[in-house]
Amino acid sequence: MGSLLVLVAAGCAGSDDRVAQGGRETISAGGETPSAQSSTAAEASALGLDPMGPVLQAAIDAPQLEPYWHLAERPDRSPLVLVRFPALEGNPKLFKFGKAVEYRAHDELEGRPHLEVQSIAIKPDRATVVLGYSVEGIVAHVHLVRETGAWVVAKADVVEH
Repeated sequence: MGSLLVLVAAGCAGSDDRVAQGGRETISAGGETPSAQSSTAAEASALGLDPMGPVLQAAIDAPQLEPYWHLAERPDRSPLVLVRFPALEGNPKLFKFGKAVEYRAHDELEGRPHLEVQSIAIKPDRATVVLGYSVEGIVAHVHLVRETGAWVVAKADVVEH
């Protein structure tokens, strides 16, 4: 079954971006269709796969992001805060800077620097994660491939705004 396992676009509030892949259409966070997300999550569960945590971990560990963390100069950026998004179920155990990643809703950020998943698409053998790190004014497009059961960065492009 080579269908799309998970597809979410967390985008800007009020957006209604439609993405069709693998015969499915998923609407971004501004107007999601719960049935589309439920069916893809159910398929992933049925296959015994929960790729969200490993994909996110590989994405935040992309070497191309290292120049933007500035942890030595800005210790307040640790632990890393990740904004919750609709497809994120539970709290996958992610680590950055030797500490567990914290999960927060937008209204709980209290001005803290944070990483935001703008979109994520996971297929059995590849994934794409778009991350926004507003404190540095960057958006990273991280392309991952699955090699011998592990997710590795194939390519990552960081755009400064």
